[in-house]
Amino acid sequence: MIGQFSAYVVKGVLAGVIAQGITLLVSGVVTAAFVAPPTAVILGVFAISAFVIGGIVSDLDEEHHITQPMTKAVEGLFDES
Repeated sequence: MIGQFSAYVVKGVLAGVIAQGITLLVSGVVTAAFVAPPTAVILGVFAISAFVIGGIVSDLDEEHHITQPMTKAVEGLFDES
């Protein structure tokens, strides 16, 4: 249970980091080409991209079991205690 929770956290952090990079890139391009976009638009782009990327990361994890070794390692730490 703890291992699965940590796997969800890792997937969420990964999606957030990728979404933040996309948001900064989009914001920088829009600012360079036109004017600085409103903060609400930037936060909207971040929120939408985080959910989309989170879904993609979850699909990849279900297909390739990327977080399975980490889940087993974390569960092993708690089983030893």
